[in-house]
Amino acid sequence: MSQTYELRIRIPLEKVATIIEVLKGEGTLLSVNEVHGKRHARRATARFNGPVTGRQLATDFIKRHKTFTASALVAAFVADKRNPKSASPILTTLKREGVVKRLNDGRYERKG
Repeated sequence: MSQTYELRIRIPLEKVATIIEVLKGEGTLLSVNEVHGKRHARRATARFNGPVTGRQLATDFIKRHKTFTASALVAAFVADKRNPKSASPILTTLKREGVVKRLNDGRYERKG
């Protein structure tokens, strides 16, 4: 038994009859639809969390806490109804930029 595939193509009107003729006896024509205008690829849209970005939320949290754990920052993100996984990349960026430094006991400290 051979595998079958669904093929979607976009062609000019004058080529439709030619394609249908080629398919005779080789496959099943499922549908032919006219397309109006250009179709754009779907894009994921971010949920709007208000005027404060995740970085701003983290920065404000750090201003209020001289030392903190990563889990405390994650809890602040969750409390603000944000994705908890977005806290770690922001913390890593802030560490790389020298805004915070990591202490030996798994805590972070605000610089300055």
